[in-house]
Amino acid sequence: MLKVYIDAATKSPQLPSGGGILIVGENLHQQLKIPLNCLNNHQAEFAVFIAALRYLKKEGYQDEIIFLYSDSRTMLEVVAKKHTTNPDYQPYLEKINFLLPHFPKLQLQWQNDRQHAGAHHLAQQALHAAIANYRK
Repeated sequence: MLKVYIDAATKSPQLPSGGGILIVGENLHQQLKIPLNCLNNHQAEFAVFIAALRYLKKEGYQDEIIFLYSDSRTMLEVVAKKHTTNPDYQPYLEKINFLLPHFPKLQLQWQNDRQHAGAHHLAQQALHAAIANYRK
């Protein structure tokens, strides 16, 4: 069983965003800082979810029981419905809908900010690094 915590951090749609992924399991504690493109907050939440799924697939965790926690109600609701009318979310949802069948034991759960500190810190670190590299 894996617990995966994801979060995104943004300052402005004109600056790069950052994502944090914290993966915890038996004998496993993986921290990932993901630089993201210039996105709004919701888009960044979708992008870090896609990054988490791709990483889990690459590492061969598809058959694990995975509890994935996010503080983004919007992203979780769109993914649960597998449908959106928002054109900003559509390209992300298409990628997610392509990846989800690879994870038959994935459970998505909302978690408030206080329960989400690890992923939040990773996202903030990724954001600051992405902005620093962007300004160089």
